[in-house]
Amino acid sequence: MLRVGRPEVNTVETEYPGLFSGVGKLKDYKAKLHIDSDVKPVAQPMRRIPFALRHQVEAEIQNLLDQDIIEPVQGPTPWVSPVVVVPKASGVRLCVDMRQANEAIIRERHPIPTVDEVLEDLNQSTVFSKLDLWLGFHQIELHEDSRYITTFITHVGLFRYKRMLFGVNSAPELYQHIIRQVLQDCPGTANIADDIIVHGKDEKQHDERLERVFRRLADVGLTLNKDKCQLRLNHLEFI
Repeated sequence: MLRVGRPEVNTVETEYPGLFSGVGKLKDYKAKLHIDSDVKPVAQPMRRIPFALRHQVEAEIQNLLDQDIIEPVQGPTPWVSPVVVVPKASGVRLCVDMRQANEAIIRERHPIPTVDEVLEDLNQSTVFSKLDLWLGFHQIELHEDSRYITTFITHVGLFRYKRMLFGVNSAPELYQHIIRQVLQDCPGTANIADDIIVHGKDEKQHDERLERVFRRLADVGLTLNKDKCQLRLNHLEFI
């Protein structure tokens, strides 16, 4: 157990060695997208990728395969979406253009808290931590029946997502609801998008709550981005 008053990231790594290890996956859960079968599927053509970026795109596809985030598609598929390649410092990011597919995905209407609501929850707290879930959407597995609508095309073939992806119209609300359910019996917590805020009226209460959150995340298989976690602060910036 973590010693109250010392919730440093290095200490947490020792106590929970898997908590900062790669992209986690929520145990015993598969998200199901509600797809309107009356909407006619659209198979879109590939958007040409500049030759200068193709090796980086191939490397990113292999990275996503290695992390079990995507899988190859064999045989015919009714839905195909193009990708937009976004250069970044360490390579490229692949963004699937889900606009056509979203026409068939029925959104779930789970509430997302406003900043004012979060601030109300933080009232009277003096110690704060902010935890960042590593590639948050990708830690939620998609049900097999929902994966086909995420199929995308590249110069090296067709792939589809095994995990939730940014760009699905129902993803933010569904993700918010899932993480809220994970933390439902962890007092002193709030979550918006990838951020989990833990707070307490004093160091003792905060550290006990933080310990409980670490234990819960480790138990359910979720992981954190070590570089973006901020622990035991007297003020906090978010959103």
